[in-house]
Amino acid sequence: KQEVLRELKAVAPQYQTSWLVSFKNKKSRGITPDYDSVLDTLDRIKADGLSSGRHWVDAAFIQSVRENGLQHHVWTINDIQQAKQFKEWGTSSVTTDVPDVMKACASSSSADPIRSENHSDASIFRIAFGACNNPRKDPVGMYPAILGEKPDVFVFLGDNIYGDTEDIKALKAKYAELEASAGFQELRATSKLLATWDDHDYGINDGGNDYPMRKESEEVFLDFFNEPQDSVRRQRPGIYSAHTFGTQGKTCQIILLDTRYFRDELPRARYKKGEKPKDIVGWYQPTKDTSLTLLGDAQWQWLEQQLQVPADFRIIASSIQMLASEKGMESWGNVPHEQQRLFRLLKEYKANQTMVISGDVHFAELSKIDIGGYPLYDLTSSGMTHASRGWAKAKNSFRVGLAYAQLNAGVIDIDWDDKHVALRVIDKDGKTALKHQIPFSELQSQ
Repeated sequence: KQEVLRELKAVAPQYQTSWLVSFKNKKSRGITPDYDSVLDTLDRIKADGLSSGRHWVDAAFIQSVRENGLQHHVWTINDIQQAKQFKEWGTSSVTTDVPDVMKACASSSSADPIRSENHSDASIFRIAFGACNNPRKDPVGMYPAILGEKPDVFVFLGDNIYGDTEDIKALKAKYAELEASAGFQELRATSKLLATWDDHDYGINDGGNDYPMRKESEEVFLDFFNEPQDSVRRQRPGIYSAHTFGTQGKTCQIILLDTRYFRDELPRARYKKGEKPKDIVGWYQPTKDTSLTLLGDAQWQWLEQQLQVPADFRIIASSIQMLASEKGMESWGNVPHEQQRLFRLLKEYKANQTMVISGDVHFAELSKIDIGGYPLYDLTSSGMTHASRGWAKAKNSFRVGLAYAQLNAGVIDIDWDDKHVALRVIDKDGKTALKHQIPFSELQSQ
């Protein structure tokens, strides 16, 4: 409101005021309001500057604003390169949904590269991961085999407990059972633990943003995994997070996605008697409703920034499978527009040396897809305490090699010198059940 700003400056000139302007480009009239009229209005209402969207604003206009002794602020910028451009043009400030990333951008230089919100200079060489861990079913499970690998980092991919409750006391009691596990205690003492959740530790089977205790469940999760009180994770909804390890030439980024907190309810598959194919589980079918989301707007904007963080090898950790979409179980294939959005971002930002790890399905397999000359792998490991031979028989046209349907954990060995990663799935005895080696040169956009 122009007159409100004018009256405010008249009675309280000590306050800084900024006029909110939204530029539009109309074919018949060009850019409206035009730049000259904006400057005239700012002079008339005695504002200190203006705040505008990023569209239809250029360097010449911002320069003219500053030459008139005024400030220019821009909203909403979530792209690092756009933020740098506006900074070079003389913009006084930017409004963003990803302040942690923008802060890193503002303070970075060629000698101080942009990093994830969590960073350690220590290089890592072995990452292990697993999912579907129910201490009541098997208190020992895969821990001896995992400990035998001596991983630098272990990633819990979800279903880390089986809570399935709206009773937060009951949920905490289930975490206490995990805490009491000798194998868990030793793993926490010897490896860096990272974690995301899936439905059963989130609190409800196949749950999404309709789970009424999601905020309380998030707090329990973060407390259990010793998330610092000043962590950015505690300052926003959802448990997504990113970590980088190592210095230039040996930087590994691990992106932990949250596929529960923001996810819309997905329509269930409906088959008439005899219609359901025998080679699928068949709970879900791909939706055609492009308004449904898996990650939510804020997490998508954050993820787009994380894919621009320099990394020599990058892991995207998803609790549900990203590529194996034919089973009719929960997967990114249920929301194909979200899956394609991620594929586009990988290509747009040339996020080379990137792969996915996933859990959920109670067996292990490796999947691969070509997204327009960009090969993407998804190594699934699921079944730290229990496995499903039946689900392992479900269709997966993207599978590389065989499925493994007994207790398992995933292992990724990074050879920084030879520039390749060795993918393995190990069994309860620590023996290799599946393996596949990928040179970094293969993980490139063609």
